[in-house]
Amino acid sequence: MGALSNVLEVKYADGEYRANFVNRLLATTAANSYLKPMLGIGVYGTPVVDNALIDNIQFTVNVSAGVNKTEHDVSCMAGMFICSNTSAAAATGHTKLQALLCSTTVKYSCFDAYAVQGHVSVTGDASAVGEDTNIGNICGGSFKASVSTGKTATATVSGVLVTLDGAGTVTGTHSGIWIDATVSCDNGILLSSTGTVDYGLRMTGTVTNAFSWAATGSCIGTTELVDNASSDVNCDAHIVCDVGGTPYYIPLFNTKK
Repeated sequence: MGALSNVLEVKYADGEYRANFVNRLLATTAANSYLKPMLGIGVYGTPVVDNALIDNIQFTVNVSAGVNKTEHDVSCMAGMFICSNTSAAAATGHTKLQALLCSTTVKYSCFDAYAVQGHVSVTGDASAVGEDTNIGNICGGSFKASVSTGKTATATVSGVLVTLDGAGTVTGTHSGIWIDATVSCDNGILLSSTGTVDYGLRMTGTVTNAFSWAATGSCIGTTELVDNASSDVNCDAHIVCDVGGTPYYIPLFNTKK
């Protein structure tokens, strides 16, 4: 059996150079040598070529699952980052744990600016179904906050934290979360829970309007309502809601006493 050594390979293929750190098991003959990537850049599959995205890219990682995996929960990852404080001595009030920190600074004009942008594209017939027949997820981004059983987290635990900061002027739309649906979809926001949710929507601080609609129409009607005793309910508008497949209406009034 040959020796195991770490080497850096630089290969030219498909019009570009590719650098790979590999663990090479050196056998007695080259035909019996075995290569296993340790750190690879563009080695697992063909890189996606997009002429509109090639300017000023410093680092790319390309991976692909070439065969269907039969093992449970097998992952195909471009990278994995793990961050942890492994001792109580490190658990001070000044310690921050970040598996990945991305920062983008905009000093001059640009078209778009993102600290992180995630894309997932389904380009073929794909089925996201687990071994237990549960429907899986295809998402542009996924976040999870978990507290282990028997442990206590003295903190504000959130799946996603969005912070708007700074005292500068915004001349466009200023939003904590922006959902831009360019196709027809079932839900703008879906809240699904197998536990108990105390508040489906909770607002704190200064909120001028609980909701805002650009105009009447769609889920905002302008006709009067009728109650379950067939009596007229005079109102200026109403909100249409779905409860178990049955439409219900919330009356709206444009004046207050």
